[in-house]
Amino acid sequence: MNDDTDVGYFNPKCLCGISTRRFTSWTDSNLGRRFWGYYNYRGYRNCGFFRWSDPPMCARSKVIIPGLLRRIRDLEMRSLESNGFEGVEGNDTSVAPVVSNEEVNCKG
Repeated sequence: MNDDTDVGYFNPKCLCGISTRRFTSWTDSNLGRRFWGYYNYRGYRNCGFFRWSDPPMCARSKVIIPGLLRRIRDLEMRSLESNGFEGVEGNDTSVAPVVSNEEVNCKG
């Protein structure tokens, strides 16, 4: 283990001394990568604690995974439209969390 990642299975304490929660990043650069954060990470009251739980993603996965998720979302939208679901809101092709808590294992 080093300072940047923590691949163990314990909840580190935040800066306030409270047990943290594990979250999943949905940004293109860290898609699906898990991190430890303050239990109210997105809330108003937040001590700012942040630590990666998963190791960094390989460069190729940062390129491939967002494209695959966009393709899946595109196909889902087309399927809905072809099945008569009109008025499907927006054709937003941004990456959405279509997978949950699945790890991507990459070899350097």
